[in-house]
Amino acid sequence: MPNPCCPPDHRDAIDERYGAAALEQEVCLCAAVPFDPALLAAIPKEVVSRDYGCGDP
Repeated sequence: MPNPCCPPDHRDAIDERYGAAALEQEVCLCAAVPFDPALLAAIPKEVVSRDYGCGDP
């Protein structure tokens, strides 16, 4: 079912960009916001290593 939010060409570009990012870390993929790093202690290290700052913590 098509997503009414994004035309197919935009959705493909988004899928490609973030799909590639899921395979290896890319610096500055998402603009980070300041937060207390101690909040990340509950998150597994393998997840934190792939974090781009989106929606943190």
